[in-house]
Amino acid sequence: MWRRIVSLYPELGLQHRQVRAWAGEAGKALLQRLVAYAEAFIAASGMGAEEAAAGYRRFVGRYMRDLKAFAQNGKYPVQEDAGAVDQVDRQAYELFLLMSPLVTWHRFSIMNQLEGLAIKDGPVLAIGVGVGLELEVAWPGGAAGEAWDLAVSPFVQTRHPEMAFRQGYFSEPDGQRFRTIVAVELLEHLAEPYALLARLRDALAPGGRLVVTTARNVPQFDHLYNFDRPCEFEDRARTMGLVVERAVDIPHDYLFLRVDAGNVFYELTYA
Repeated sequence: MWRRIVSLYPELGLQHRQVRAWAGEAGKALLQRLVAYAEAFIAASGMGAEEAAAGYRRFVGRYMRDLKAFAQNGKYPVQEDAGAVDQVDRQAYELFLLMSPLVTWHRFSIMNQLEGLAIKDGPVLAIGVGVGLELEVAWPGGAAGEAWDLAVSPFVQTRHPEMAFRQGYFSEPDGQRFRTIVAVELLEHLAEPYALLARLRDALAPGGRLVVTTARNVPQFDHLYNFDRPCEFEDRARTMGLVVERAVDIPHDYLFLRVDAGNVFYELTYA
């Protein structure tokens, strides 16, 4: 299916070859796993290659318009239109989440960092599981735990029976403590991300680790918070007693726009 998709959308084929070249031999197996997972998810959704290619293009087209506007005015879509966050094309969004690690270096890099966690022991907690890439990549061995999202995919639930899936917002810990907590590409979707960070800290088991990412200057329609101030996140995390064990900056590469966009991949522990 993936070959058919890139034949319909040649630009995707070019971008995929670039990611494959950047990943090299070290990233070849991960890239193949991501392709296979995307194909399985799309097939389970009942979509063909034509529909998948069209959905991805819809999402990217919207994002590029928002990115160009941000380059001119420095404002996120929700700052211009408070209703932007509700204008979600769920199918296009899921296709973007599935396919962008195959064609953009920064999202492949996030997956590469997740794979490097090599989670083996539970319980684990995943917040904002989306299309399930974190579960697939970070703990393929099946460490048990909980997975939360506002919309839980039947495919992801079937794929990961070891997880207890919860639909809704993660709120106060109920006494359960987790050895590893993963909240990747999530905090920027919240108007008050540090309130969630504090709840996740409280859900950590002694000696556990908290894995999160932040996003700067990424004007996606449903992004409510911009981590664009240097050291802001790390300073706030330290005031909560969290220790920054590792921080990996992952810049975005926009050839024709001067936007300092990127993610930072963090591993934190609780002092």
